[in-house]
Amino acid sequence: MIIIGHRGARGEAPENTPGAFEFALDKGVTHFELDLRLSADGIPMVIHDATTKRTCGAKLSVEQTGAAELCALDAASTDNWHRREPVPSLEHLLPLLERSESVQLEIKSDRPARLDKLIRATRQLLCHCDTQRYTFTSFDKRALRLAKQMAPKFRRGLVSDKRFVDNIASARRLGCSLLVYHYKVLSQRQISRAQESGLEVSCYTVNDLAEIKKLR
Repeated sequence: MIIIGHRGARGEAPENTPGAFEFALDKGVTHFELDLRLSADGIPMVIHDATTKRTCGAKLSVEQTGAAELCALDAASTDNWHRREPVPSLEHLLPLLERSESVQLEIKSDRPARLDKLIRATRQLLCHCDTQRYTFTSFDKRALRLAKQMAPKFRRGLVSDKRFVDNIASARRLGCSLLVYHYKVLSQRQISRAQESGLEVSCYTVNDLAEIKKLR
């Protein structure tokens, strides 16, 4: 069983921050998931929400704020944490991520032109990295189509929390090698069908030991 650090170590440290990835790496976690959004000045930023309100206290729109201003915020301000943490750019996190075995880069939904810029900028940042270590994932099929066109050397994964749709067919059309399910909609039949179709399966976000054993 592979344990994937969700947003680094979200339950133990401020999510999607250097401290969260350092904490997880120190505990022996080497597989990760993180979220990517584009700043106003075209920089891939590691943040889940469209605004900084929940994680930083101050409400700023990520797409309307420059990378330097986002990095100057304290993403640990709403956590009981021992130091300030920036909203990091992907470039900022790369030295830590290079210590990992795999990373799921979840592209958050956005307008087509901004998705195009985000994927291009991410591809450029990772151009000297092991492409097999990084997987572009998304709920947004448009983002995955763009990733297939612009970053074909990287793996892709479809994320879904829908039970009654044919995620396997969608993933295959998009050239994905991975299906990422919400654990509540996952079943043995879905896993078997996906694996028979040549797809890997992972799930999110499971923090209960009984559920972990069941899913295993």
